[in-house]
Amino acid sequence: MGTTVELTGIYTGKRIGNVLGWYHMDTRQKGYTMLNVSTEKVLNRHWRFFGKVSNLLNATPVVYMNSTPAGGIPEQTADGMLIVEKTHTYAQYLLGLEFRP
Repeated sequence: MGTTVELTGIYTGKRIGNVLGWYHMDTRQKGYTMLNVSTEKVLNRHWRFFGKVSNLLNATPVVYMNSTPAGGIPEQTADGMLIVEKTHTYAQYLLGLEFRP
């Protein structure tokens, strides 16, 4: 029958996360890129196999404030950037077999 493979790239650019009432205290999110792949194989009239893998690049969203980082805290290394949140996300896998009568 048929096989389909799809590769998807998604770029989320730098943006404002939260607007606060104090000057220069807004949080911002750094840009990041995600790469996904999916495939589908039609075995016959009734059966279909599919698989999806999301976030192949292990993209990590980082939220920060434009401020001087505190000394002695791990990962506070960038000048003028105080990291508020760093979410570690890893690849996600999905496999399936579908039957259609």
